[in-house]
Amino acid sequence: MPKQYEAERDALIKAGKSEKAAKAEAAATWNKQHPDNTNPWLREKKSRRKSGDSPWLRK
Repeated sequence: MPKQYEAERDALIKAGKSEKAAKAEAAATWNKQHPDNTNPWLREKKSRRKSGDSPWLRK
């Protein structure tokens, strides 16, 4: 896991959150700050997608 995520998670646990809640909040924070870390299928423009077309199967 990214060190920033782990640091955020550990800080939330020390602040009194449960481990499950701390992981969820740290993951949400990480994903919000790093929008490029998404599924490549979702990053593409919808106009370029075709039904049944997968970015992993392209040549």
